[in-house]
Amino acid sequence: FNKYDHDREKDFNLHDPLAIYLKYFPLEAVWVKSGIEVISKGKKRGQTIFSKRNPNCEIAIDLVNPNKISNEIFSIIFGN
Repeated sequence: FNKYDHDREKDFNLHDPLAIYLKYFPLEAVWVKSGIEVISKGKKRGQTIFSKRNPNCEIAIDLVNPNKISNEIFSIIFGN
């Protein structure tokens, strides 16, 4: 948890563990096909956006049961 505590992220974010979780349980998310682009300059640097200029990939845009998923991930990480 201490490794997540820096200026830009004051909370414990689950984006990395969630990506792995959805690899094994893809039906727990709502998916769309679209290209994506990462903004590389300005105030929005690092933001990922939909883009028609790039090849399509599958993108999770929502979770079926977010509370269940977060509890399962925390249980795996912290052994509770």
